[in-house]
Amino acid sequence: MSLTLRTDSSSGALLFGGIDAKKFDGNLANIAMYPTPGMTEIDHPTVSFTSFTISTPSGNLTVTPNDYAYPAVLDSGATQTFLPDAIVNAIYAQTGATYFAPFSVAAVPCSARSISGTFDFGFAGPNGPIIKVPIGDLIYPGIFGGQPMNLPNTTQQACVFGISPASARGLPEGASVVMGDTLLRSAYVVYDLANKRVGLAQTRYNSTESEIVQFASQGAEIPRATSVKDERRFTVTEMKPLAQYTQPPPNFSGPVGSAFAAAFTGELAYVTAKKTTGTTPAPTTPPTGTNAKPSATTSRSAAGAGPKPIAWDQLTVLGLTVSLFAAGGLFFI
Repeated sequence: MSLTLRTDSSSGALLFGGIDAKKFDGNLANIAMYPTPGMTEIDHPTVSFTSFTISTPSGNLTVTPNDYAYPAVLDSGATQTFLPDAIVNAIYAQTGATYFAPFSVAAVPCSARSISGTFDFGFAGPNGPIIKVPIGDLIYPGIFGGQPMNLPNTTQQACVFGISPASARGLPEGASVVMGDTLLRSAYVVYDLANKRVGLAQTRYNSTESEIVQFASQGAEIPRATSVKDERRFTVTEMKPLAQYTQPPPNFSGPVGSAFAAAFTGELAYVTAKKTTGTTPAPTTPPTGTNAKPSATTSRSAAGAGPKPIAWDQLTVLGLTVSLFAAGGLFFI
């Protein structure tokens, strides 16, 4: 089975028995599917999550170690993406996201949707696929307590930030984290249970073309997919309970942090580090002043295509509800 979602979350497509070659860009990577930690057989589509990078025009920052590997379930039934607490802390420190426990979500100023750049999720190691989620797609309008809400001590309207800490979902350290819709809207995924593999590629946003390629036979490999060499596998020796999530203060350090710091002032323009000239990167404190204007290359309309607002007080968050059954080498959901 192959899965593609639309960027506005209003629709998607499931294709059984093949792939649609017009629904993804670049290489369709064929990576391993593993049993979740503590299990001997595959019960969920678990893959090896190996890197996370924040990419902006002013610079990039990878918040995962070089040899990082962690179990992650590709779960289209989850609205949010839940990452290990240590990784989330590093992301929040750069983006200024604030976690609101009563609503089980994090928030940033809605003006951050105009920041140009991507959140890059890597899988299976340095040779594996990287799914790039546009910053404006991972930040989207939300209704808190039945109405829009400002961030504490600011006049900035709050938008939902689509990454939350694993401990907030009750996941112990070492348990599989969850790659939900905030990631999967940017991915094209093929589930191959017969061979215990997953096909993963960057989605082709809102493609209206179609080119169906069927599996050659039952148990055949994913068509038009390339196996990743020297895949990096996660190792879990034990699972440890996590304490209640505690968020460190933001530091907005370096050129990546400065892009988000500017959003907290309501200014869409921010300093771009000129790598070729060796100039000093942007300041680590939020810029001030009223003369900053959006740049044509760094501004992205907050009113553009993106996920629809969600009334979080009306949303019941359920556990993983995907049931997987083997048939013809595919998942049926």
